Amino acid sequence: MLEEMLTAQATIQAAEIQAKATLTAAIYGGIAIAFGLIITWWTALHLQKVARIAETRRNVYLDLVEAYSNMVSGFYTIGFDIEKNWKLQTTLILNFSKAIDKTTFVCKTETKSEIYKLLKIFKEKYLLINGEMNSVLETLGELNDLTSRHEQIMSRFDEASAKLEIIKREGHDDEKINHILKYFDEKMDESERCIPLITEKAKELDAKKTPMQLSIVKFVDELNDLILPISHMLRKELGAKTDVDLDLKVHLSAREI
Repeated sequence: MLEEMLTAQATIQAAEIQAKATLTAAIYGGIAIAFGLIITWWTALHLQKVARIAETRRNVYLDLVEAYSNMVSGFYTIGFDIEKNWKLQTTLILNFSKAIDKTTFVCKTETKSEIYKLLKIFKEKYLLINGEMNSVLETLGELNDLTSRHEQIMSRFDEASAKLEIIKREGHDDEKINHILKYFDEKMDESERCIPLITEKAKELDAKKTPMQLSIVKFVDELNDLILPISHMLRKELGAKTDVDLDLKVHLSAREI
């Protein structure tokens, strides 16, 4: 009887041990599953974050490329209509500045360092260009004033001519005719005094425009030299492969065109 009781007790203890082991295994298994789910969730979240950052960078960098291209094109077209195009160029420069600010916000530190170097040189050179441009615009304004004045003189001359024809058709009035002829002489003198001033001012404008345009070309060339390595760094951040040597050759060839 005692032997049977001991056997039963041993069986019960074995069952309890097995149950505890099973429970422990289940707990560890649950923990492992939960941990695996957490790792999976964290990995997916991290990948989504990386993807969003990459997409943001791509959009920002493309905006920068567009803003820079528009600004450079604007510099080359300033000479066609200085007064109008310089106002437009100011807007293009502002857009480029905004695109640069966005880029420095999302790019890597080493890229940001190169961008700041570009901005420092850009500011120094732009102030010089802006000074030359202000001088050109001032001279252009003076030329426009003289031209407008001459046009007004000629307009009054035409009005007097039309009035003289009316007097002739209505009958000779020597006093009126003499008065109009005297007016002709006065306007002719004004026109003759105005023409050399216009000619001189136009020469002065041309003398300022030529070095200003050369300064712009030099300025853009320097910008392109500085922007090239930055473009390589930005493309590298996006995972794009770049042949630096080939890009440099293309860049130098384009300058010679």
